[in-house]
Amino acid sequence: MTEAETLHARWPSGLTHLLASISASLVISVVAIGYSMVRGAAVPLDPYALASRFIGLAAALRGGLGLHDAWPLLRQVMARKQLRLVLSQESIELLGDPNAGRAALGDVAAVVETPRDGVWLLLRGTPGPRALVLPPVFDLDEGALAERLMRMLPVEDTTRERPVSPPGLPSLRYDEAARGTVSVGALALRPGLGWARRGPYAAPLFAVTLAWSVLQAPGAFEVGPLFTGLFALCLAVPTLWLLAVRRVIAPRKGLALLLTPEEVLLRTRGGVSRTPFAALTSVQLMHSGSWTLLEGSRPQLKLVFEREGDRPLRYDASFFRWPAEVVQAALEAYRRGDLP
Repeated sequence: MTEAETLHARWPSGLTHLLASISASLVISVVAIGYSMVRGAAVPLDPYALASRFIGLAAALRGGLGLHDAWPLLRQVMARKQLRLVLSQESIELLGDPNAGRAALGDVAAVVETPRDGVWLLLRGTPGPRALVLPPVFDLDEGALAERLMRMLPVEDTTRERPVSPPGLPSLRYDEAARGTVSVGALALRPGLGWARRGPYAAPLFAVTLAWSVLQAPGAFEVGPLFTGLFALCLAVPTLWLLAVRRVIAPRKGLALLLTPEEVLLRTRGGVSRTPFAALTSVQLMHSGSWTLLEGSRPQLKLVFEREGDRPLRYDASFFRWPAEVVQAALEAYRRGDLP
């Protein structure tokens, strides 16, 4: 590349599929709820009306979640005349985006292609690493763009002496990072809400379906103990699930992981678990099939920390704010010494 090259934004192909899926969900919702209103008005708690209403509400939730996911991409597409990516021999510069930024090629530690969130650049910096996100809206698709960027990076000798763990309690360093005081060279990974998409929402949705059907019933409708017990059970299921998730999240104090130049720290109910990068042999991304009411069939991702002389540590990737592929790349970059 002898001179700067500018990539302009386009209409991403993935957005068309996403909008079609949203439209289908909303159409199914309107048709199913309309049918349940007509049939349920004549026969209270008619099974066909209940099933149709449940399907309609579930489709409405899916459509709403799809709109939430599509909005950032739609906003970037609407501003595509100003959005551009400038590639030169010295730097990568994103312009016209709320998260616009510039990265010198020598500061790029890793280029990560994600299935839904574009291409991420992990950057060396002070006081610690950071990320630059290139949205999936440019002339090149994500795979071609990631390959182009990796070819641009300078070849460096990344053989560095691995620092030893500093003295002191790791719990103190973790708690300081949780309060916002992150040491030089460390990366505090914040938690996300991806886990909330996998909740047992069928039970409360069925409770809403029952309540709606009772309210629609003509005249007085006697609510017996069986109905009351079923309604309470439907509400108890997500409540117990939320309490179980809270037991996992609360000890972490607002962090998902803390990466320091020497080790990775994770807080559980039993205390802070520390794994020196010298003992971390690899970080694998494990896929397993799962189905949820809000998203349908979608792989469930877990990070597997292979540790020398110890059993592997598994971490549910839905608890990260960053995509799982980016977290894996950050851990591998720290392990190799490319970061910080």
